[in-house]
Amino acid sequence: MPAASRPTLPPKTHPTVHAIASSWRRLTGGKAVRDADRRTLIGCSGGADSSALVLALAHQPASIVLAHIVHDMRPSSESAKCLAAAKRLADSLGLPFVSADVTPKAAGGNYEAAARTFRYAALERLAIENGCRHIATGHHAEDQLETILLRLLRGAGPKGFAAIRARRKLQSGLTIIRPMLSISRDQARALCAECNWQWSEDATNTDISHRRSALRATVLPQLLAIDTQAAHKAADAARLALLTADHLDNAARALAQSAATADLNTFDRAQLRAADRIILLTWLRSLDQQTPLRTLESVARAIRSMSGEVREWQLGPAAISINRGRVVVRST
Repeated sequence: MPAASRPTLPPKTHPTVHAIASSWRRLTGGKAVRDADRRTLIGCSGGADSSALVLALAHQPASIVLAHIVHDMRPSSESAKCLAAAKRLADSLGLPFVSADVTPKAAGGNYEAAARTFRYAALERLAIENGCRHIATGHHAEDQLETILLRLLRGAGPKGFAAIRARRKLQSGLTIIRPMLSISRDQARALCAECNWQWSEDATNTDISHRRSALRATVLPQLLAIDTQAAHKAADAARLALLTADHLDNAARALAQSAATADLNTFDRAQLRAADRIILLTWLRSLDQQTPLRTLESVARAIRSMSGEVREWQLGPAAISINRGRVVVRST
């Protein structure tokens, strides 16, 4: 880790800076939008990845607000250290700084999922309060590879393998963007080092009781030793999976619309039967994302068969009834 604590601004021509800034502009509207109209809230943990994102975009101070979310995952002393690092980075670069506290532990259940929900809700609120249309995070190529591996362990399909999306619209009208998905962890750290920035290390990242941390500590080093470009190739694969997933989703929506009958929640079985198998499975998957593929395949086979036997399944909140000519889907 670099020894200095006050960063210097990297040149705009630095390859990593240029790549991140170009991605930021593309994700926030492209050439049709002025930089002044790309006002972006950057979620900064104080770590190397998000710090690199801040350093790369710091040439546009009027368009950047740095935000830090404090949550109850770590001891207060560690949280205070990361908060101080993020604020020091903002102050050193002359950037606006805002922060918020969240307490996901009180929500119970899956703590990691709750922490993510609370964190993004806080970032969204801070973005609105500070006139930002976009929220940027420092997810990079290795994060994408980790996510793909985690989705593989869950048995995900094309949508799951799309992993971390570079751009996602929120109901509020704001967008979450990830300008660093083509940048490696080493490139992010190298940029921080070249800018003499001493980032803060999050001790929870070394807790291998969590699947992601375990993959990061044990599996990724082996994959990168076999192929140093593994993370970048995973990022390319995720983009292809996203295109595939979007195409299948559009086709599944079109199938549902064409097969819909005058009777509410009822679909013409013949049209569903004639559909391509993967499109039919994609439509069934849209009814419940958690149902195992083997169950969806059983339902698809029943729909595509010529049997007139009445069959029924429960797909999460959806009850499906198949008779001779109709497929009825009702919420339970």
